[in-house]
Parts: sequence; structure tokens; C-alpha cells
Amino acid sequence: MPYKVMPVYNIDQAVGQGAPNLPPDVRLIQTMLNELSKIKVGWAPQTPLPVDGVYTPVLRDWIIAYQKVVLSAGNSIALDGRVDPMKVGRFYDWSAGFGGSVSTMFTLNWNLRKRARNIHEGLASRLGILEKEL
Repeated sequence: MPYKVMPVYNIDQAVGQGAPNLPPDVRLIQTMLNELSKIKVGWAPQTPLPVDGVYTPVLRDWIIAYQKVVLSAGNSIALDGRVDPMKVGRFYDWSAGFGGSVSTMFTLNWNLRKRARNIHEGLASRLGILEKEL
């Protein structure tokens, strides 16, 4: 089940082709991508992204489109259509140790929080996400 450790949302299992794609994790990624597409227009695929917790090729296309935006901003990120959980210890590893590149989960949090803090904060109640303490 996805969870929030103030002020960061994370997923339990990876979302992407061949990944576990747990419905609550997929729903969080779908919601974050949809919200970002409303804030920064023009990058998202034309095909609507339903928020239904089901992994599909449409979601893969959306993740890749988002990763391309992150790359075009000069960041190093894997262009793999996959969202992996951030590693959590006593403190968040914001870069999550993905071979020197930032994680997609990190950038989803960062970009949504930076551009629409109230929407980012509201995801917990909207999606029934519990907060965890480290």
C-alpha cells in the first residue's frame, strides 16, 4: 500500500512493465501524473490516463513522457517507463541511489509539491494514504 512520510509519498512495490503493480501504488502514480499534466500542459500523451489502479501500456506511455520531461530539464533519470519505490531508512534517500540518477518517485513528489503544494498535501486524504513515522 502506498504511504506518506511527511512530506513524501512512496510506494511499496514498483510500478511498470513486469513489476508487481499493486493497485494502490498504481493509483498513486496515476493520480500524481494526472495532476502534473494539469499544472504543466503539453507533455502528457493524448490518451487519457484513468485513475483505476490498473497498470496498462497507457500508464507506461505516461511514465515515459514524464521521464522525458525530467531529462529535458537536465536531470539524470532512467527512461524506462518504471517507477520504483524510494529507499527509506532513518532519512529519505531522495536520489534513491539509482546509479547516480534521481528516481521517478522522487521527481513526482518534488514537482507536484513545488507546483501545487495543496494538491500534493491533499493526496493522502483523497487516496486514503496513511502517514508513517520513520
